[in-house]
Amino acid sequence: MMKIIDDNPYIEESVKAIARHFDHYYIEKDIAQIRKSIDSAKDLISNLDTDISKIHIYYSIATAYGDILHINPEGYSEAIIIEQLYNFRMAIDIFDSCNFTNDEMKYVTGCLIQIFTNYANALSSAGRIIEAIKYYKKALEIQSDFGMAEGNLGICYISYAELDFDNGHSQIFHYCAYKYLKTAISHKDTIVEHNAIAFFQDQIGLFSTKYIEEFLERKLKINKYSLGEQEESNYRNWVMKNGLFLNTMNDLPFVESFIATDSLQLPSIIRKTTEGINYKYHGLFNQIKQEFITARYLIFEALQGGSNTHFADKDIHLINTLDYTIHSIRIEKMKLAFRTLYSLYDKIAYFINDYFELGIQSRNVSYNRIWQNDSKQILLSKSNWMLNGLYWISKEFFERGNTSYNTIKPRAKLIYDIRQALEHRYMKVTEYDIENSRKDSLALYVPYKDFKQETLELTWLVRESIIYLSLAVHLNENLKRSKLPNAVYPNIPLFEFDDEWKL
Repeated sequence: MMKIIDDNPYIEESVKAIARHFDHYYIEKDIAQIRKSIDSAKDLISNLDTDISKIHIYYSIATAYGDILHINPEGYSEAIIIEQLYNFRMAIDIFDSCNFTNDEMKYVTGCLIQIFTNYANALSSAGRIIEAIKYYKKALEIQSDFGMAEGNLGICYISYAELDFDNGHSQIFHYCAYKYLKTAISHKDTIVEHNAIAFFQDQIGLFSTKYIEEFLERKLKINKYSLGEQEESNYRNWVMKNGLFLNTMNDLPFVESFIATDSLQLPSIIRKTTEGINYKYHGLFNQIKQEFITARYLIFEALQGGSNTHFADKDIHLINTLDYTIHSIRIEKMKLAFRTLYSLYDKIAYFINDYFELGIQSRNVSYNRIWQNDSKQILLSKSNWMLNGLYWISKEFFERGNTSYNTIKPRAKLIYDIRQALEHRYMKVTEYDIENSRKDSLALYVPYKDFKQETLELTWLVRESIIYLSLAVHLNENLKRSKLPNAVYPNIPLFEFDDEWKL
């Protein structure tokens, strides 16, 4: 890492000096000095001139927090993880917001590979394997033979295979995991972590020789399916390429037609016979899925707007308020989608509260509240890795009235403000971001490019949450059965809702 920094003419000398301090104190295992260097690095940020320097300083801070945990694992604290994830995201957000020259990009990409990979490592450790997979892929888009990202992506796919209760899906995850682990070992020069190669080899050793020879080493046979007529095909391809199907297969490293279905469902659930035939969890999960899919389609439609005015927008008398506000059916669809997606977190919380018997009164249930006090302890004490993932997703959101630093998303306040404006005030989506044109004190102004990005990110986050919810129930049902190995469970049939009934 130091060579990447030392050879970079766009990084200011003060940043290079801080990075050297971090490296030195890590070697010395001096946590106190690492913390002092973190404080110095934070004080330095406001005085930096170049975006590349800012990317590196945030990355160095995030890495330093990880070093503290590596030196002293017993000193684990939630605050350290929050700081680590937040600073990784700051580095990524700065990169996403900048337009670098070709020469600058040559010096940015080396660091970016490390940022994406280490951020993914931290996400995976927190139980957010779907988001981790996304960032390992981003690292490999930059350097396809980066062994650390390949190997850790393989580990993620093994974990995903263990969590997915569809055996066919698990086998495909195993197939991808095996390929990545093998190629990672062959790229030894890009594996910098001590003992990583041995660990990757141990993971390959989990597969039996017969399984390797008869499946993992053979060509994967994939059936082709029709995606429908042109309009439907365009939609399904857009969903698939954006990783938005409620289907764990949409997290694979390739896109094939068999993925283009929202096949995610709840597993079989053990219920008390005194409750009779009751499909309440499946009913609520149906509604969560349907609202997500509706919001997703509204976003797709909103993004299809061409150069022509929609017929529904014609002959509407509106006043030009001279602040570059966009008025259209297209923008309103995106607003409706945002509101629907955000509201799904209360439904997910409602499901978790009832299913895991948290005992919060219905009128007080919210996604924030289920992760507080006793209910948080109940959920996180269950050794259910997907509940961990759902908990860390809660850290993506800004909490009203909480002035302490408690989020891992730098733009969390913007998400909160958008939601508040859409529900209680009003929001102006603007073509341009011109500060001196913001004269409406009743409105929240948000540039279209920012609103589009935040809506897409919220869509990915909700999809991730719904999948974790399903897998968390699966893990909990397995735990129930393991406690009563000799119990006999009468089956209640589950009937699929036919497409012909969806009128």
